[in-house]
Amino acid sequence: MPGFQKSEIIDRPAEEVFAFIENTENASKWLDESVHIEPLTEGPMRAGWRFKETRGTGMKKGSCVIEVREHDGPGQGRRPPYRHVAGGAMMGVDAVYDFTFHALDARRTKLELECRVTPTNLLGRMLAGMFVRLMQKTDGAMLERIKRAVEQSDPT
Repeated sequence: MPGFQKSEIIDRPAEEVFAFIENTENASKWLDESVHIEPLTEGPMRAGWRFKETRGTGMKKGSCVIEVREHDGPGQGRRPPYRHVAGGAMMGVDAVYDFTFHALDARRTKLELECRVTPTNLLGRMLAGMFVRLMQKTDGAMLERIKRAVEQSDPT
């Protein structure tokens, strides 16, 4: 299965990093070229929650419906590692962003990202490599952007 992995140490607690990422109002701070996030499901973020993400610059904008597949964060007695997995299918591929939040101590988090592309048909098998390269180009520095934005934000 094609894809890539990244990790970053963030000088904030795992609960705070998770809360930052699940708040869709923060998306433009860490998603490259993110223009708009439109919730399609009512209520708080959870497994099954869907949203429409629009990215692009100028006249070149594109949208994709993304579904949260796992959302195991703070609350209900859960302890790290926390996990947030979201993805969408288009043009014969299923693209997934899998975040894991490890508490290194009370103030630091190791955030891991695994991006996976799974072909779902013949077209997807032909396009999978292109999708991985595009994901690396647009989102390869995602964890660095998250680190910068979280560490510069006011602690919650």
